[in-house]
Amino acid sequence: MKKLFLISSILSIFFMNSFSQSCLVEGITISKQSQIDAFPSLYPGCSVIKGDVTIMSGLDITNLNGLSQIKQIDGHLWINFNPQLTSLKGLHNLTSIGKHLELTNNDVLKDINAFYALIKIGTYLRIDENFMLKNLEGLNNLRTIGTDLRIMWNQQLTNISALNGIEKIPGNLVIDNNNALRNLEGLKILSACY
Repeated sequence: MKKLFLISSILSIFFMNSFSQSCLVEGITISKQSQIDAFPSLYPGCSVIKGDVTIMSGLDITNLNGLSQIKQIDGHLWINFNPQLTSLKGLHNLTSIGKHLELTNNDVLKDINAFYALIKIGTYLRIDENFMLKNLEGLNNLRTIGTDLRIMWNQQLTNISALNGIEKIPGNLVIDNNNALRNLEGLKILSACY
């Protein structure tokens, strides 16, 4: 009976630790939908990624649902050149990115609503060449950008009002060539930009 209790205790401790530990110190590069779908089974309990996350050149990537357990990325998050990706649903539990967030060249990305839990970006935020993106809803709770904010070449972007929680941008602010954007209303409470 003591052996059974000891084995049971050891297994419980093992499973508790394996589900609460950080993971992927070297980061991960994802370029296929099958990698996203397999993420929960390959990395059970992986909620804090220590390295960079690159979701790039995923010709068949249509959704990010398999990444829903991720709460924090200590490195960079790049989501670039994914021609079938229409939304970021699956990243709805992400609260913090340690370095920068880059969303570029996602031709049919229509919304970034899934970022509603995101509060902090450690360095810069870059949103470029997402031709179907109409607004930045989802970034409503974002409070901190560590350095620069760049929003360029998003042809259907009509407003940036979701950025109204950001009080300061310590680095460069570049908003250019967003042909449908008529005002900068979302930046009305910026106290400093230098």
